[in-house]
Amino acid sequence: MGALDIPIGFFLGIFACLITISVLLFISSAISILYLVSHGAECRYFHYLIFKIEKILYSDDPKKNGHYAIRKVKYTGIPNFLVLHGKLTQEEFTKKDSFAGILMIPFSLTLLILMVYLTIRAENYYLRMFLFGVSVGFCLYCLLHIKSAIESKSGAKTLRGYTVKKAQEFMQVGPESVELPPLSELPYEKALDTEKFMYLNLRHVKAQILNDLPVLAECAHQMEELDSNKLLKNFKAAKDAILMDYYSFREKNALKATEFYEASKDNIEEDMDCNGRRKLAYYKYYVQHDTEGARVCVEQGIKALKVDDPARTEMEKKFEENMLLYLKGVIENET
Repeated sequence: MGALDIPIGFFLGIFACLITISVLLFISSAISILYLVSHGAECRYFHYLIFKIEKILYSDDPKKNGHYAIRKVKYTGIPNFLVLHGKLTQEEFTKKDSFAGILMIPFSLTLLILMVYLTIRAENYYLRMFLFGVSVGFCLYCLLHIKSAIESKSGAKTLRGYTVKKAQEFMQVGPESVELPPLSELPYEKALDTEKFMYLNLRHVKAQILNDLPVLAECAHQMEELDSNKLLKNFKAAKDAILMDYYSFREKNALKATEFYEASKDNIEEDMDCNGRRKLAYYKYYVQHDTEGARVCVEQGIKALKVDDPARTEMEKKFEENMLLYLKGVIENET
């Protein structure tokens, strides 16, 4: 064996491991989506590699709305998707989502055993290192799903489970009746940044609807402290949009607002629902001083309010309508 054989084989194994994890996440995500959709859930988008399949709701062409379209986007090796409960209740959706993940564990373990067997039997060094990398990928993937299954069974014992429970209450009884204490008062010090963002986002939405400015500021500043590199891609874009909006209108900090706008510019510009148009309208008006651009976004946001979008509750739509009409009035008085 040559001097370069060991490092080459090592990097070949790492490459195989990463590819295996990516492919397995794609397969499990696709199976989970198909399983949920077949029971009444609704898939809004699925993004993998350089392709994104997305349900169109806000096109100017009515014939396109309600249909799916595929387009090229920025590369991601980790599947990124959004599935809403649709015809299912939130409780039914949560149970079926957990079950879909658990289904992949025996399938992955079976393939892992096969990969280990093939690795042991392989006589060629490079083939053995490649199969070893694949086996490690399967192993890490299985551990990931087992951890996820344990967390889903733990329910409110994790910050994610606690947030899901509170979100269900939020939908059922309204924001006034749901207690959402400060993050520092909850017993989840070791929670992941993704889980913290989920909770802070829910608390932020409540503060917006109730116009609770101190809590709104607290949530924004705590979100800013989260490491964006540790967030899921769609959570990072949501965080940037929220902070862009906050610093555009609430704290009037143009530098910070622009920083967060630039960090997720493509996602922010492409977000055509009432919430996305409202945030961009406020940024254009208060930071870019683009009155005409803000006016266009306001009109698009008002139009988007008429779309039957299950991702937005009636409470959120009412808040967005009030904010859009407020800025519309400001613009009309200016002109």
